[in-house]
Parts: sequence; C-alpha cells; structure tokens
Amino acid sequence: MATNSDHGQELRTRSPVLHNDLKLPARLVANVANWNQQELTPDWLVALPETVAGLCAKWDIALNPVIPETDVTLVLIGHSPVLGPVVIKSSPLGDEFRAEATALRLAASDNVARLYDVDFDRSAMVIERIVPGTQLRQVEMSDEQATRLAAEAVATMWRPVPDPAGLYPLRRWMSALLDGPPPPDRVDSGLIRRAQEMAAVLLAGTSRDCLLHGDFQHHNLLLRASGEWAIIDP
Repeated sequence: MATNSDHGQELRTRSPVLHNDLKLPARLVANVANWNQQELTPDWLVALPETVAGLCAKWDIALNPVIPETDVTLVLIGHSPVLGPVVIKSSPLGDEFRAEATALRLAASDNVARLYDVDFDRSAMVIERIVPGTQLRQVEMSDEQATRLAAEAVATMWRPVPDPAGLYPLRRWMSALLDGPPPPDRVDSGLIRRAQEMAAVLLAGTSRDCLLHGDFQHHNLLLRASGEWAIIDP
C-alpha cells in the first residue's frame, strides 16, 4: 500500500507536461506533492494534461507559452476563436474550486467574469479573461473614489441564494477568526474578542442566504476595454 509520502515523492519525480509541451510550474507541483493528498481531488495532477487538452480541444483554445507562477491553482491564459480571451483554472482543492465556480455561475452579469465551461469532477473551468484587465489598484484615483467604485461593484453580487449548495457558509469561511484566533502578539486579544462577539451576533441574526465574494480586494476588480469594471475570483 502506498503512503501519502510515497505519492508525494512520485509526483515530485515526474512532473506532468501539458499537450503543447508546457511544463507545469515547479512550485505548484511541489506544493501539491507535499499536500495532504486526502484533502485533494484524487489524481488531479496526473490527470491535468488530459483535462487541459480536452478543454483546449473543445473550445479550440491556444494557450499562452508562459504559465503564471501560482501556489496550488493552475492558471492558463489563452484565446479561443469561439469565446475570445480566456483563462483555464484548475485546482486540486475541490471544495474551494466548487465554491468559486458556483459563485461565478450564480453571480452571472455584465460586471462579473463569465463562466464558459466547468468540470466539477476534474476541478477545471474556462472563464472569461478580462482585457486589458487593469487592476483597480493600478488606476490613478483617490482612495475615496476607488473605495466607492469597489463598493458599488461588489454590491451587485449580493443577491439571495435559494440553494447555497457548493458555496462556503460564512461561518466556515471565518473559522480561523471564530475558532482559532491569531497569537496575541500579532493582534490585541481584546480586539479579537470584540470581533468574535460581533461576528456571533451578526451571524445569529442572519435571516437568509446571500451570495458574497469572499476575497474582494483591489486585485480582483479589473477594467474592461469598454471602460466597465469586472469582478473576478470569488
């Protein structure tokens, strides 16, 4: 019987290569190899070349020869004559992947990156690549203007969710704060207790399920060529 460490060693010694001979980022391969395999989509890394090849064939996607360096999620930039500029994203963290894809589907609108295709079994999806994709933080405007713009944009995502299956409940998303607060030498323990008390009251008073972004910040609001803004990476 192979152990978790045996499987990790196997992955480190044979890094998969994509159908166009692109090698996967070494850091991503190493991180996946050293991860607790029971937390990952089974055989995700081994199946990745076939998964990517299938999506590229389906949508006639030509991939950029440079793969961005990432920690655990594969991000491939490409172009499809059918869809236009695209990103292929795939992650071995099945729950997080499902939550992101589900949120994109539920939030579908003109100011959210479009979800074109998703394979939940293999944790891979094809989404719109925002062009030129200038981040909010790179635009010259006052902090007040940027904050107001961001707040108005993300508020459009807040909508009732009749069936929250596949999404992360806020209680789970905040577990690091509620269940395992940071060491007191980093954050004042009084502030932590106050935050926990406020969170408990607010969560207890929740009367409906509502879609939130989960990681909304100035990297995840991008400018379209039309001058409109688009939200990515919920």
